[in-house]
Amino acid sequence: MIIKKLVIRVFTLSLLLAFFTQGCSLFPQSPTSTPTLTPSPLPTDTLVPTEIPVPTDTLVPPTSSLPTETMTPLPVATEAPVVETPTETPQSVSLSRCYGLHGRLEVRIVVAEAAAVGMKPFTIGEIPFYVTTEYAPYRIQGKSKLVYKQKNEEDWGTYKGDVNLMGSVTGQCVAGENDVELRLNISMSGSQVVVVRSKGYNKQFPWSGGVNIPLTFGLMEGYTMSDEGYVFVLHKGVE
Repeated sequence: MIIKKLVIRVFTLSLLLAFFTQGCSLFPQSPTSTPTLTPSPLPTDTLVPTEIPVPTDTLVPPTSSLPTETMTPLPVATEAPVVETPTETPQSVSLSRCYGLHGRLEVRIVVAEAAAVGMKPFTIGEIPFYVTTEYAPYRIQGKSKLVYKQKNEEDWGTYKGDVNLMGSVTGQCVAGENDVELRLNISMSGSQVVVVRSKGYNKQFPWSGGVNIPLTFGLMEGYTMSDEGYVFVLHKGVE
């Protein structure tokens, strides 16, 4: 029943609405009776969206205001080629024969008066010497004591020597093209006594003081020079 009533009501309302609508169309309104108001458009603000700059993390300054740095590439280490240089054969330098020279002088005493009975010079000692410089002039120096106390018997008789001397050598070695000379000054000082006895002969030969004897020797083993009652024999050192 309720549904039926609702349907009747809806149907009645529909008829009334249709009648009302038909009546309005039969009695139209005069256009001059009521002025028609035309709404004027309101001014509207036109919003133009503007771009908002978005901040960036890196600020890049204009290239025209800041100097630009030119990066120079680092040199790359390269292994240099090995260049073999020819080695020069060292030329042998000829040293002077005086360089490093050394030797000794054998000293002998000569008793000239006893030579008649057969006495010969006898050795009392040696004076070593050596070159002291590396370049010319090659200077020579040497010094030694000459001590001899001895009695000797020979076929012709006997002799006794009592010698106490100080001997020294100074000078120079001079090398020529073909030979070498030792220009020496031999100094001796002290005392000596020689006693000689033979059949019908008995004599003493004393001496004291000093003596300087300049002599020149050739650089040869056994080279012999004599003067002032002495004999000097050169002996070369081992090279």
